[in-house]
Amino acid sequence: RRHGQVFTAKTNRVTSFTLLLSPDFVDFAMPVKVVVNDEVVFDAVVQPDLKFLVTQALEDEDRRLIYAAKIVVEVPRKAAKKK
Repeated sequence: RRHGQVFTAKTNRVTSFTLLLSPDFVDFAMPVKVVVNDEVVFDAVVQPDLKFLVTQALEDEDRRLIYAAKIVVEVPRKAAKKK
């Protein structure tokens, strides 16, 4: 889920995931926060990456939504374990 610059995820048996960021949804001048299983795992300003944007656009072949950056999220170890 996304609320402004905050992305929240609930996971089970997941060790990592990639969050793709679009300038349509994220203000790259402001910090982006990622919360996984109630734990903040990322909180920083993300810089757009032109090389990533071009590569992702060529892979997706979808000109309606452009991703300018990505965050590789490592799920906290205790959250990745089965309860």
